[in-house]
Amino acid sequence: MERQLNFGRLAIHRTAVVSKAIMQNYYGAAPSKSYFVGCSRGGGQAMVEAQYYPEDFDGIVAGAPAFAWPAIAAKFLQHSQFNYPNPKDPNPVITTDNLKLLHKEVLKQCDQLDGTGDGIINNPGKCRFDFSKLPVCANQKPGNACLTKAQLVAIKSIYSPLVANGNQIYPGFPFGGEAEGGSWDPWITAAVSARQKEPSLHYMFATNIFKYLIFNDSTFNYTKYNFQNFALELRMLHLTWMPPVPITAGSKNEMAKSFFFTDGMTLHSRQTQPLSITMAF
Repeated sequence: MERQLNFGRLAIHRTAVVSKAIMQNYYGAAPSKSYFVGCSRGGGQAMVEAQYYPEDFDGIVAGAPAFAWPAIAAKFLQHSQFNYPNPKDPNPVITTDNLKLLHKEVLKQCDQLDGTGDGIINNPGKCRFDFSKLPVCANQKPGNACLTKAQLVAIKSIYSPLVANGNQIYPGFPFGGEAEGGSWDPWITAAVSARQKEPSLHYMFATNIFKYLIFNDSTFNYTKYNFQNFALELRMLHLTWMPPVPITAGSKNEMAKSFFFTDGMTLHSRQTQPLSITMAF
């Protein structure tokens, strides 16, 4: 439990308290101002600091915050179940050729929504993608210019929210950037290589979080998890890994300090795919 509490909410707070004490002792005076800047995991730490320990810093910048770790890991695990259905086969269902084909069709359908064909989907939320326009492989034989049913199912799972017992666990990922460098490959779909020891980064994060932080079971088989008991099994972790409520004007968790939030569109989700920009705060 201590490691989970440290990871979830206490690490930065304890570091701030101790570091200020060290500065006080060494310089004979406490720092006049303290600021925290973080992105991704650091952005999640910023969100937690802002709500649990707002007095630690005079200002906080939270970029692309990853803080709903159980939910994030669950969504990543869902991707892995469809994209790596055989735990003994590290080759993904969704191939590099699939990504090129998908990206081209996504731009064809949604690039012009903002009135400019510039290779950028300005508002992915307005993209109403028609999957029937994607070419299907004859006799389900994989090819570089078509998609099999299994590949379509795996692709759709990424855009769709993860829902269990009628409740959304984590939102789907937005359309756009599928074949861009540093995007779906290596985050969502990738093969094992000399540089990357595990299939995709989503696979790496999901399987290890479930094994060692959620169930403490190195034999956990990601292919058999069905999410039906997710809320019950992870209730305690939700309390230690997530801020209590979103920061809203007038709420009891509204910070009296300066707080800056950025969704990290260029750093994270629109150009690369660690997190979904449709995550609600």
